[in-house]
Amino acid sequence: VFDRYIAENNMAVVLFYDDSPQVRRDPAIRANNERIEDMFHSLSQKPRYAEAGVVFLRVDVSDSRMDLVAQNYNVTEMPAFLIFENGAAVRGENNQVAQ
Repeated sequence: VFDRYIAENNMAVVLFYDDSPQVRRDPAIRANNERIEDMFHSLSQKPRYAEAGVVFLRVDVSDSRMDLVAQNYNVTEMPAFLIFENGAAVRGENNQVAQ
């Protein structure tokens, strides 16, 4: 489902995050995650991104199905952002998926 949705959109910004009980119990990590969530939500509401066809997705890796998605893209640290263009993860130096 994730790959199909990514492929159907020209550009996607994906936030990988961990909402497990262990993370929610740590005040420092929780505060950091809330700041990132607020920023992500704010960006997703900008009309210019909607007009450009950019979609914003959140992937909670504490869900085992979504953890597999993170593993497919070698996302090992949370939170992490990946950008997809025309269904493929944008790659940076050394052909690594840019995070």
